Amino acid sequence: MQDKLNITLVFSRCCTATGGQEAYARALGDHLAQRHNVSGIARLRDRKTPQGIFEFHESEGPGGVDRPDWRIEYLKTRPTLVPLLKQNIRLYTRPALQPLALQLLEAGYGSSLESKLPRDIDIVHYVGAGWDAISHVSLRAARRHRAIFAVSPFVHPGSWADSLLDIAFYDQADMVFVCSEYERDYLRKRGVTHANIHLTGIAPVSSVGGNAEHFREKHKLGNRPLLLFIGRKQQYKGYHALCRAMAKIQAAVPSVCLIAIGPATEPPFPEVDVNALLDIGKASEEEKADALAAASVFCMPSEAEAFGIVYVEAWANRLPVIAGGAPAVRELVQNGINGYRIENQNESEIAECAIRLLTDSDLRQSLGNAGYALQQKQYTWEAITNNHEQAYHAEISRLHNINKKTTKKMH
Repeated sequence: MQDKLNITLVFSRCCTATGGQEAYARALGDHLAQRHNVSGIARLRDRKTPQGIFEFHESEGPGGVDRPDWRIEYLKTRPTLVPLLKQNIRLYTRPALQPLALQLLEAGYGSSLESKLPRDIDIVHYVGAGWDAISHVSLRAARRHRAIFAVSPFVHPGSWADSLLDIAFYDQADMVFVCSEYERDYLRKRGVTHANIHLTGIAPVSSVGGNAEHFREKHKLGNRPLLLFIGRKQQYKGYHALCRAMAKIQAAVPSVCLIAIGPATEPPFPEVDVNALLDIGKASEEEKADALAAASVFCMPSEAEAFGIVYVEAWANRLPVIAGGAPAVRELVQNGINGYRIENQNESEIAECAIRLLTDSDLRQSLGNAGYALQQKQYTWEAITNNHEQAYHAEISRLHNINKKTTKKMH
């Protein structure tokens, strides 16, 4: 058995934020804490506003949040710097002024983060993009403690977390964790050449074991076939294309209902027959699990994903999936085996695949079972935790050997 490690996870939002990145950070901490000494540091409790990563204010309250085997503490912003921090985006977006922006962030958060790190820390694992307000603050703290610095960026190639500032930040890390081979290769091509990149995958968080009957009764759905979308309602996620395809789907399957879960990020949306749409908006993890349990088919024809965790969540509920053409998803979804992939959000193909699955129970079961088998084999938290542990220990051994060689040369 390998030694226990002292690991601190650092991320922007933690407690009740419903995004995939936040859910991943909480679940990773929960599973690592069963074997290691884990602590957490978060900048915000759960706020998610249009200002996003540059929302600056004082800490939302003293103390933190207790998880089953670890605790997440909140950072305290220096009140006198809040007005300056709110204007820091103007510095951050100008390459010549970025060093000044980083110094300001260090002044605002550095001492608070430093006070929450264990003295004997082994790993500082940052979850998020380089653009976040505390990314470089976390890196500097790790360097002061001579701890290994790891990053889980969840890059959506061409869409999110891959600006020049992001890439430069990842390249300064010791380790970068990615969800797909495509994400790994993409980061290498973009210039992440110094950090060691580790492929870990990801597993469902809290989307299994939902109550299908409760969901159907609550929304008066009876035995209607349900087509489920979960994600931000944006063009690249395929929500608009799915809405446009609904007329053809409804013509073939008159009783179908599209269940849409997620924030209305990019309106206006194509019109869907009111009788064929149930837009829940933001939903709790419990209701999301209930919807997955009740659904017939999962559909999110997204063109940009770091991995596609929602497809794995659907498979955990034995649902067939209709996915998009995101390169990372091509590694995951095997066309005609565990789901269908739609290139370029082709509305006719979305409709055809949805109709095929909604009208053929044997096909639904076959594809759903194949997805479930893959999920159980590769995408469980036991497997993901093992992948992280092995990567942590390999990096510790690598640096230990480098230090030994350096010491020998000096003598």
